[in-house]
Amino acid sequence: IECQEFGTSFGALERRFGECRVGILIKIIQVFLQEFIVSLMGIVDYSLVFWKYTHPWVIKSFHLTRLEREAEGPTTAKVMYVNTPSTSKDIGEPPAKRARTEKRTASISVRSEEELKAPSKRKEREIIFLRPFPWIRVNGTLNRRVLDKWMGILLIHLSKTPGISMTHLAEHFNYVHPTQLKLLVEILEDMQCVKLYTLKVPKCTLRSTFRSPEIENSHKLAPFDRTMIEILPCAFTHFAAFIGDRKYTMDFI
Repeated sequence: IECQEFGTSFGALERRFGECRVGILIKIIQVFLQEFIVSLMGIVDYSLVFWKYTHPWVIKSFHLTRLEREAEGPTTAKVMYVNTPSTSKDIGEPPAKRARTEKRTASISVRSEEELKAPSKRKEREIIFLRPFPWIRVNGTLNRRVLDKWMGILLIHLSKTPGISMTHLAEHFNYVHPTQLKLLVEILEDMQCVKLYTLKVPKCTLRSTFRSPEIENSHKLAPFDRTMIEILPCAFTHFAAFIGDRKYTMDFI
């Protein structure tokens, strides 16, 4: 994994270490993920990226709280007021009134420069690195309204197409990355709304007879084209219990 700067897929590791059992290989990768040695990145399918090469996959942001934004408001307004050029209305003003305005503007400018040069008493902003998701704001907080909306739309579509694969699901919702859809499906699986299966296709030769593909429990690193999604009978009940009587106080953005 460390030798691949752009990451490697689980299928490539499975072919490389074919003598190792799949269960043991998955447990080793889970340990790497828990210790943040590797990270799950990717767009079309999951890629295991070494921690040194995760910088192109994330964006740098700041955790700015509401109180800090309100505290920065007056200072920004002062600077914008000082730097605003005079308009044509100032030409017709009397000299005495214009002098009083310039004097007041100069005093505001001095105070603003002193405040800017003085050391800030507020705590330094917390720098965060995050992966872009539609339901994650730029400050790293969860937009619960968008998350619930996406999971509801996804659950309705899964109820209409039982047994759909992750590849066909990504083709239907083609304006979202397949890995982002997989994360939503995994959340629904944790809520016991859906169940993931993996099709194990037998190897075929010229003399082999027909055999139906075997169905086994899926894992996080299974290929998308062989991952099947089955909705459970109590899916909407569990999803309604997850949302509850929540009243959204913030907009979608």
